[in-house]
Amino acid sequence: HLPRPHDPFTDLVPAAGIGAVGLGAVAAAVLLLPRVVSGVSGAAAAPTIPPLPSGVAFVSELAGQAEVQQPGGSYLPIQPGALVAAGAGVRLNSIGPESYLRLGLADKSILYVGPDSQIELSAIGGGASGEPTRVALDFGLVLIATDADSPAEAWVTSPGGVMARVAGSQMGASWEAVRGEFGVDCFDPSCEVVFPAGITMNLLAGQHVTISLGGDVIGPEPIPLERYAFGVSAGGLAGLSGTPAGGSSGTQIGAPTR
Repeated sequence: HLPRPHDPFTDLVPAAGIGAVGLGAVAAAVLLLPRVVSGVSGAAAAPTIPPLPSGVAFVSELAGQAEVQQPGGSYLPIQPGALVAAGAGVRLNSIGPESYLRLGLADKSILYVGPDSQIELSAIGGGASGEPTRVALDFGLVLIATDADSPAEAWVTSPGGVMARVAGSQMGASWEAVRGEFGVDCFDPSCEVVFPAGITMNLLAGQHVTISLGGDVIGPEPIPLERYAFGVSAGGLAGLSGTPAGGSSGTQIGAPTR
């Protein structure tokens, strides 16, 4: 079921620091956003992440329900095609086991928020400051693919303080709140886990580790690929085949392939 047509400019979600984003640049980016032409884009299409102002994410695909929260505000429904400005306290979540969303970031990275998951999107890389993309994983699962042809890098922080870093590669991360476990999956070619004391651990392609709240490490082990079965294996990034978690209701707008 497609949402009614809307003007994507009205979906620009303000955040701390949005004043630094020129309205002219935002308007120009909006004009380049793809239009919704069907429930799922045709296989012949060669979609890309549209040009975006620094610090902005584009909701390129959504299945089920998802919400966005501004600092101090309430959670509000988010629609495909929306623009979200990153900032401290800006949160996105997917509601239910068949919901997920995909974001195209201004630094040309791709960020999936998996089913029943919530993140804080505090920063998006690619700006003049050289700041990396920063995601705090409140619960659930994310998968991020940084652009191998750019200096883009991303950090995912767990509630336990352990961080995972990826640059020019693909990485998944999960937080199991009941068990207090942070999982990191390195797809290709390498990733890095950083502990609160500054100790680092490198992961190679295909490796998964689990870190407990006490700092115990289990692994490396093979990546549990079944957790990435949503969205046709996270748009193929996870290397699986299957049906999108949202089924035919999964709405895709300009899948951010590069």
